[in-house]
Amino acid sequence: MGAAMEWGDLKQLDTLIQQTKALGADVEEIGVSGEGRAIYAVSVGDKQATRTVVTVAGLHAAEVIAPLTAISILQTLTENPLPPVRFCIVPVADTDFVSRNANDLPKNVTLQTLLNLNHQRDLEGHFTTDTYPECVAIRQWLEHFDRIDAYFSLHSAHCISPGLFFM
Repeated sequence: MGAAMEWGDLKQLDTLIQQTKALGADVEEIGVSGEGRAIYAVSVGDKQATRTVVTVAGLHAAEVIAPLTAISILQTLTENPLPPVRFCIVPVADTDFVSRNANDLPKNVTLQTLLNLNHQRDLEGHFTTDTYPECVAIRQWLEHFDRIDAYFSLHSAHCISPGLFFM
């Protein structure tokens, strides 16, 4: 099973994403953020699978549990593939603001720290418009699929607690 994620791992998300290649995942740069950071999509499973599950994490940058969870899911899926399903995941949609929040985290992260992350914007609320280059890149990536059998958006109720939920 994948290594347990730590809050400090937020500072090395790109490295963790690239490491999934060594585990057998396909890592593709699907776009570039407004500040020039890469936006990645990672695919795991049989390319000829009859089912495709798409997941996007990090649409709300203050919900930092979502990118960590996405990478943990990728690590687990590379070690325990579930044929005939192909999992396609964007681990960090808002690479700019997630990066800012990660850089603001102190060495010892507390619940209060997580609840008070300052860098946030609503990429999901603008997902169907051309407002942000991140949204455009993810929408264009989604258009390449012939069929998507399930779509999940990873979030947390960060105003209440950093726990994960799916939407």
